[in-house]
Amino acid sequence: MAKNNKTLYRLVIVLAVLIYFVTAWNSHGFYHADEHFQIVEFADAKLGKSPVSELPWEYAAGLRPTIQPTIALSVFKIADWVGFSDPYGQGTLLRFLTVILAFISILYFIKTVFQNGIIRNQILFVFCSLLLFCLPFLNVRFSSETWAGLLFLYPIAQMLRKDSESINPFLIGVFLGLSFLFRYQVGFMIFGFILWMVSIKKTELAILFKIGLSFLGIFLIGVLIDSWFYNEFTISAWNYFKVNLLDDVASTFGVEPWHYYLVETTKVFGTLLGIFLIAILGSFFLLFRKHLLTWVLIPFLLIHFFIPHKEYRFLFPIVNLIPLLVFLLVEKYISWYKIKNFHGIKPVLYGILSLAVGINLLFAFALSNESVGIGRTEMSFFIHSTYSNQSVNLVNTKWASPYKPWGALINHYSDTNVNNIEIENPALLNNELYQDGKLNFLILRDIDLQNNPDGKAALINHQAHIIKESFNPLTKTLGQIFGVFELQENLILYTFEKQDSTKIR
Repeated sequence: MAKNNKTLYRLVIVLAVLIYFVTAWNSHGFYHADEHFQIVEFADAKLGKSPVSELPWEYAAGLRPTIQPTIALSVFKIADWVGFSDPYGQGTLLRFLTVILAFISILYFIKTVFQNGIIRNQILFVFCSLLLFCLPFLNVRFSSETWAGLLFLYPIAQMLRKDSESINPFLIGVFLGLSFLFRYQVGFMIFGFILWMVSIKKTELAILFKIGLSFLGIFLIGVLIDSWFYNEFTISAWNYFKVNLLDDVASTFGVEPWHYYLVETTKVFGTLLGIFLIAILGSFFLLFRKHLLTWVLIPFLLIHFFIPHKEYRFLFPIVNLIPLLVFLLVEKYISWYKIKNFHGIKPVLYGILSLAVGINLLFAFALSNESVGIGRTEMSFFIHSTYSNQSVNLVNTKWASPYKPWGALINHYSDTNVNNIEIENPALLNNELYQDGKLNFLILRDIDLQNNPDGKAALINHQAHIIKESFNPLTKTLGQIFGVFELQENLILYTFEKQDSTKIR
């Protein structure tokens, strides 16, 4: 790598480190409930910090892998031992741990790609592999999807090596096994991975045996961890398969049509970018039919297309493979049309590229400051850090509760100084909800006030004024321009006063 390129490489790495750690620091809470209730609350219960009776139904069914809750409880135990007991600080430690894993995994993947001459434009590939706008946000999450996807990068990198003798089959099996233990759906990626090795790579039986042996070893370790965690012999992988697939319990949480992920992609990324991403995937599968990524991704995607219960987060394990996929496809198109020789087009292409990089960094920065999970935990963190020494009376609408979303109490972040009251509509705000001698707050979503003149009138009557919002101004602006982010879910924290009865008509 040339000297100038090395300098740019280091600058990109430094920028990425900064953005990742800022994102991890700001991203209090969880993107989805399972990121918290199936991991953090499991860990707290095992440590005796919260009752097992309040855990989700999955605990009693023994269908969640417990390797990740075990990591969490280890972090919590060490933090408690050194006197670092703040629950939000402990959550930040878990995200920092994820950042470390992300950089180890992604940089190793990048190094392997470079050493084997797979990508020509190295600097841009490094930038996209680390700073594609959604990656810092997703790669700091202490979630099963993120950890499984990051761990899967090692086996992919190993099989991209041109020198077959340099691969380590035992480590491939270890990382395939770990990825599986964190997220069982990765099993469909493993199926495609092994099928490619057999049918395309023509891998020797001895190598496959070593991979299988080490995978089995990791799986058995997972069984031991599950059995210790659940206090009885447990094979959570079987329980997960039986309950969710054979018994189809997952469908009780919602059923979507087969094209859900296609439509949702245009919603998450905006129509134009969403269609572009879908087109990229389709083109890659057609043009690189024998490529490892094709064989890994197609089984994973097809199964998720046809499983009735769908959530967009289920696709997160594959996000770190997208930059390589895109670059391979783009470079193939460039070689076909020899754009590099069209000197008149180069300025236009560089202009478009510069604009894309700039917009990408804006989104990455916006996401680094965005409140994860529409800001529920961000609100409870704000109250915790600002008003911990005062009695707080918190009134909220049903879906705006920072302590009890979806009807489940978040024990890990609950504060004893906070009295939480739920109302159906902000129009129901009245003097009876006001408590003398306490700080009186109200939390609403933007959507709670839409087409709700009575709710708006109640805020005026009670002299409510805004203290904090979950979406920052940059996120709001980008959301309005590009049609992304669920801005109607923006959480707003108000103070409110007792209404003067003499002014009531």
